[in-house]
Amino acid sequence: MKKAYILQLILLLSFTLAMQSGCAGTDTPPPTDAPTDAPTAPPVQQTPGERTMLVKISSSSDWMDFRILDDPEIQSAESVNVTGNPTGHNVTEAGISLDQPLADAEDGISVGVSGRYQIAAAEDQIRFSLNKGCIGITSVRISMLDGDSSALLFDYDYQATETTSGCELIEFVLDISGITVGQEDLTSEPIESEYSVEEDSTYIKGAQMFDEDEALQHIEFLASDDLQGRLLGTQESLEAGEYIADFFEENGLQPAGVDVSYFQPFTTTITKPIDQAVLAVTSPGSHTYTTHSEYSPRVGIHVGTGGADGPVIWLGQCRPSDFSGSLAGQIVLCGPQSGVNIREAVSNALHYKLGGLLIFSEDDGPYPRSGYGWGKLINIPAFTISREIIEDLLEGSQYGLADLNQLKAPTTLTVTVSMSSSYEKVEAQGRNVLGLLPGADDALKDEYVIIGAHYDHVGADPDGTVFNGASDNASGTAVVMEIARLWDEQGIRPARSVVFAAWDGEEMGLKGAHYYTDNPIFPLGNTVAFINVDSIGIGDLFYIYGEGAVADQLEDSAAIFSIPVQRRPQALGDDIAFADEGILSGSYMVFLDNGNYYPELHQPEDDTENIQLDLLRTAGILSAYSLYHSSNGN
Repeated sequence: MKKAYILQLILLLSFTLAMQSGCAGTDTPPPTDAPTDAPTAPPVQQTPGERTMLVKISSSSDWMDFRILDDPEIQSAESVNVTGNPTGHNVTEAGISLDQPLADAEDGISVGVSGRYQIAAAEDQIRFSLNKGCIGITSVRISMLDGDSSALLFDYDYQATETTSGCELIEFVLDISGITVGQEDLTSEPIESEYSVEEDSTYIKGAQMFDEDEALQHIEFLASDDLQGRLLGTQESLEAGEYIADFFEENGLQPAGVDVSYFQPFTTTITKPIDQAVLAVTSPGSHTYTTHSEYSPRVGIHVGTGGADGPVIWLGQCRPSDFSGSLAGQIVLCGPQSGVNIREAVSNALHYKLGGLLIFSEDDGPYPRSGYGWGKLINIPAFTISREIIEDLLEGSQYGLADLNQLKAPTTLTVTVSMSSSYEKVEAQGRNVLGLLPGADDALKDEYVIIGAHYDHVGADPDGTVFNGASDNASGTAVVMEIARLWDEQGIRPARSVVFAAWDGEEMGLKGAHYYTDNPIFPLGNTVAFINVDSIGIGDLFYIYGEGAVADQLEDSAAIFSIPVQRRPQALGDDIAFADEGILSGSYMVFLDNGNYYPELHQPEDDTENIQLDLLRTAGILSAYSLYHSSNGN
């Protein structure tokens, strides 16, 4: 890759300080070579360690991201002024972001935003970075403020006229020690760096070669009815693993499993359904309900097994005092769910040997079909039911939905129901699929970056309904596989070693990822980053989960491609297993713009035909670009 340079501006602003305890400093005029537009305000005296700074950004580029680095204590951050008509802008404690339409940028239309920062700096120097689009002019002015007085610290214009170059990351340092009275020795020198603009341009172009149609072919296979939802331990899951391993081998990855294979096998316990759950009103009238659509065959983390028939008894909020021995064998109804202590309700239902437990949910469904691996098996049927079913349970009585919370507990309703469910715990064999791309740098090849996605899903119901899991998570697996092909085609050899991982058993409680961190193939102490790709094929908006440098890298990558994202601090999927071990981790996921899961999650509708190719491509580009940087020591 051609060697180039990143522009880093090292600005050491040194000032003469004359201070005595409790006295103001002496006035010193600005140097004669200061910019002509620099203010000629009298000296600015500020409390040591505390600074008020005004940052003004204006740009005719299509986007810009200005950041305060090294995490000084930002006591306040506020927007001061916005000029022009930007598509979007933000002033946060991290810095200033600014977007405008590309067409406007090409026409040279400038927009701007100013932010005022109250900083308590532990050090005398503060680092900043400016990341911008490839065209137009961007200017940055930083001034120190004290009341109505100000002193210009930094004034810089960056211009690039070509639309295919100039997308530079600029880093600079300001020395804010002492009394700030003006500006001197403003210099700009290129410094050789491992990271270069031209190299990053190659990274960007390489990531943009991600082929979503190739990835879609993997989703079509993994999410086909033939693989029956890829439940851990099934023959179909074994076929999925073989498919991924064969692809890893075809595309130049070395075996990274046990016994010189691509597999890391493990044994675990899973809960699986034996018969289809049943819930029906038998009198008055007859109503039969659809599992997962109108009710869920579990409450909280509890999965029940058994059957019961008979009248329904309203038990209010299922308080401990509401239970008694007279309820043995009876079917009780509690709700709404937000007012019920699920753990106590289930514990008392078991203690008093109830026949069945119905919990009213304020969520009207559909209810995701669980992998049941997270659940605790109990010996009574326990269902979460919708508002529609509650209304049917009140049919023929003088009570309405609004009357429930005023009813005395217990109250026997006029309706009778039949409910049953049947599950078993079984031992199952899972397999992680692991391929290695060795690092090319002798100093870094013993450090490992892992990019992973779980390839399992929740299987099929006993009635034959298949949960194909196209987005969750054939899509993430396909992204990992396509990056392996892309890198093999491009001949990419990163500095660090990269492990391409397809995890098994995520739906059963992160079984595969936890097994790996408990039994690592490569030392966890040498594992510097984990990137997780999960459920990126259906939805509205990209979410980035995680804390620290890897999640920051994912967010920065999205900014470079002008992809809007939402950040969530906690880990959410297989990244939990790595974050728990102190490994820097982050996840790409796509959900609805309101932060909720997409409606097809764990539903039969999560099929290949619903995959949004634009999301698949975006996830592929972001993942490939982030992996480029993480695996090259950045």
